[in-house]
Amino acid sequence: MMKKSILALAIAAAMMVSPAAVFADETEGTDEVVTFSYEDIDDSVYDGTWVSFIDGFDMYLPSDWDVVDPTTVDGAEDAGIYFMAQSPEENADGAKWSVIVAAVPDVNVESVEQIYDELSADDTTSGEAYADLNGIGAVGFDIVDNDVTGVAFADDEGTLYTVQFAPSSDEDYLPYVANMLMSISPSEELETEAE
Repeated sequence: MMKKSILALAIAAAMMVSPAAVFADETEGTDEVVTFSYEDIDDSVYDGTWVSFIDGFDMYLPSDWDVVDPTTVDGAEDAGIYFMAQSPEENADGAKWSVIVAAVPDVNVESVEQIYDELSADDTTSGEAYADLNGIGAVGFDIVDNDVTGVAFADDEGTLYTVQFAPSSDEDYLPYVANMLMSISPSEELETEAE
């Protein structure tokens, strides 16, 4: 059972990255699973670097992005944010592309269905869809008011993680978001392949 609302913490995290949904509309409200695989990464889109998170998953990030120290951002600690990165340049609207990774505090997740049910029960999020991130069961979501798209998933201990991207309405950013989503994978899977 969750001690804090997944949605409330996801929105708090979304505010850290805010100033077109990646998940297809036809999956909303269905049991269809959107599959993301690092084998499908488009390496012509950007030069990237694999980043390993101590929590047991890896992610491919643009090499030229600036890492932001979350301790310098108000509210980041309460939202569980422990990694933030931004594009070095602003887009036409004056916003930097951003990605955040949060280990949501005081939440215990028992199933992907639990994440889906809570996110879809609130009208603040939309586009909820089941996702498979290289074998990690997840739920994709959008927070339209904050121009954010993201995924939420749990580890074997029930710790909830969110990875969020903004601004999701910037069509030039979507290929980067797709690559990052396709890269999220368990660390052990990548280590096995490297051996």
